[in-house]
Amino acid sequence: MGSQDQQNPHRSNSISCGSGISLPSQSPRHGTSNHGADGRDPHAKESRERRKRHETPDITRHARISHDITSHDTSDEVEKIVMPFASTPYTRDAQQMTEMDVFKEACVLVQSLLGSEGAEMAHCFQYAAKTPPITLESLVELEIARIINNPKLRHDINFDRELHFRPNLDGSKGRQKLKLADQFWTALTAEFELYAFIGKRLMAPQDQQRDYWQRMMKSSQQRLPGIFTAIKDILKTLVPDQDQLRVDDRLDIPMIMQQVENSVLDLLDLTEWFSKLLKSHCAPMRDSWIDQMVKLAKRGVQEDSPKRIVRALQQLLSILEAMKLDVANHQIRHLRGLLIEDTINYHQRFQFHRITCGKIDVVRALQWYEREQRQFYSSSPAEPIHVFASATLRLISSHSTLSVFPETFSLDAERLRALRTDLHALINTDICTDMLDCLNNDKVAPSVLAAAKLTFQQSLNAIIGERKRWTDKVDNIAVELIRTMLRLRGSTITYDAELLSCVETMLRAALQPSGTLYSTKAKVLMSRMVPKLVTSMQKSVKLSTVALHDAMVPPATPIPPPFDVDGTSWSSFFGKPAERDPEEEIVRRIAHLGVLHWQVWAPLVYVAAEEDTEPMADPNENHSITATPGGGPTKPPTPSLDEASSAEHKSPGIEVTISSSPPPSPRPESESKPKPKPNELNDQPPGPSLAFRQPPQR
Repeated sequence: MGSQDQQNPHRSNSISCGSGISLPSQSPRHGTSNHGADGRDPHAKESRERRKRHETPDITRHARISHDITSHDTSDEVEKIVMPFASTPYTRDAQQMTEMDVFKEACVLVQSLLGSEGAEMAHCFQYAAKTPPITLESLVELEIARIINNPKLRHDINFDRELHFRPNLDGSKGRQKLKLADQFWTALTAEFELYAFIGKRLMAPQDQQRDYWQRMMKSSQQRLPGIFTAIKDILKTLVPDQDQLRVDDRLDIPMIMQQVENSVLDLLDLTEWFSKLLKSHCAPMRDSWIDQMVKLAKRGVQEDSPKRIVRALQQLLSILEAMKLDVANHQIRHLRGLLIEDTINYHQRFQFHRITCGKIDVVRALQWYEREQRQFYSSSPAEPIHVFASATLRLISSHSTLSVFPETFSLDAERLRALRTDLHALINTDICTDMLDCLNNDKVAPSVLAAAKLTFQQSLNAIIGERKRWTDKVDNIAVELIRTMLRLRGSTITYDAELLSCVETMLRAALQPSGTLYSTKAKVLMSRMVPKLVTSMQKSVKLSTVALHDAMVPPATPIPPPFDVDGTSWSSFFGKPAERDPEEEIVRRIAHLGVLHWQVWAPLVYVAAEEDTEPMADPNENHSITATPGGGPTKPPTPSLDEASSAEHKSPGIEVTISSSPPPSPRPESESKPKPKPNELNDQPPGPSLAFRQPPQR
């Protein structure tokens, strides 16, 4: 600011508007001067008084007058109201203005044109992101090279049959992304308002401020070029090679922006071209979405509504994102069996590379295993997998934070957290059920008591909810416990305040993890689960990874409709799904996780010093997947370790999600994509080459 202020003394003498945007003060160099005989400006005194009263210049008056007037009105009255913005002394000579000066005046023009919404839209126009929420960079995790070199995806795919990609909009980060996206689209709406108004000024034949308005038009082009660039980049990854030239010719960004400057861009024709191209390559289920986008664009053009035009562009980007997700999820389904089959080989090579590079510290994991081993050997020798099973269960049942888990469990952090929560819930449920036994008298029949316990346990699940914070729900649990007990006794009342206070005190003490009762229950549960877990792991360790997945992962059952066409209950034909024993379910989940972990890490860390393992393959050897004439790959993907290590980071826009409900299964788009350049994966060599059978074209 210092050097610029010296070159242009009028910059430091500015008047600040309410929106935080500075406007140049009046200068006798521009416009018509009306100096007195003494050479002084007769308006100088008035200007000084205005500044003393902290009043805004006349541009605020114009904004108030144009509150109810749209920027698309071409009446002479509107032109007279808005014209002073460019012709009064508040606007300097365009040649003397910097790019920042022009941009600030564009922001103030937004505020003056849009009335009550002007302040918010001007703020978004000035401060919102310049790149759209969806770009090719934000979707880079969906590329096939990233998929097969994503360690977390290749590990998670073993635990869920419906693993798929989806936009990451969960939690506080997701809400923040939505907020930033809304600001971007608001700023783009303001940009279209500027295009409409400035375009009319440029078409005026006798406008003396043509240079000024041309610079304003250039300064207004903040986000629209980026939108078309993102659309073009994503579209070129979705269409086959024969359509690449069509996309390049039709989406010539400089040509499109030149048409915008001259107000000759045919949005309807461009929208129809998008519709035909997308429908020829997308799944049929996306056709209705594309038709909605076309209708929005047509209404926006016909009604001269920038908001609808922006919503059409927003839908267009969302459609392209959905098409990319469809392709990626189809590729995951196509490669699922191969990725599961190659799990152990891939992760051994990947983790061996991390160990040799010092990216992971396995000392604490080895100490954890050896500590458990010493406890077993002090009583009687045990097999290594027996030691590991007991150590894993003990680790999950502890009440320490998740950071106590060895770093070798880093890819299983979420599953371990869920297992720990479910295991603690099993202990707490047992404690609450035993308390119901203590409050019950001996006159209740065993069958009635068993039914009451089952109902009480179902009520506990509803009370605790997904967060499962038992100590925060003690009062609610006590109320349900008293209600169940009184119903068993045949009492007509459902509430006893005196008894409730006593039960609540007992529950608070019993549900404390450091309490005696809790510790006793945990030891009893451990003594039952350890033999079951050891037996399950000893049987499962002999299976292949594909067979292990099929045995351990429940099949994905679609949610049936409640009634069929005749009104008959669906469950009358198929019956209700069998309920699994919670304890057996936890054992199954731990066994699946433990077997995969043991097969990967045992030869690398736990028993590496005790047994002579076979030498590992050359970590720099490249592998690839090729397709047979029938379309089936003949060799599992085993990327080089350098390639695998390059995929440890994730893009901010997309995450891998394990969902209980499967994603839609549309017909995949054309999968021909340009080959990644050597520097696309953190300057590492390109990933393994893949060749798929060409899907049928629509």
